[in-house]
Amino acid sequence: MNEGGRPKKYETIEEVESIVNEYFENCDSKHIPYTVTGLALALDIDRRTLLRWCDESDKFCPTIRKAKLRVENYLEQQLYKKMV
Repeated sequence: MNEGGRPKKYETIEEVESIVNEYFENCDSKHIPYTVTGLALALDIDRRTLLRWCDESDKFCPTIRKAKLRVENYLEQQLYKKMV
């Protein structure tokens, strides 16, 4: 039950995981860089909502944290490629 505000866009962790995985697969197939904004757009939410989902109390926290780590890892690798 939602205790106020707008109802959640996604009900299950599996829904979010599926969209996150599709986002990364799409980026890979089109050679598009991973970004937090791109992740938010794929989920059809704004960046603030995405970051709020990283709050420990949110059920989507582990999924979003892992996805953000994947974005950060990708970006770090790109930086190192340019240095070598």
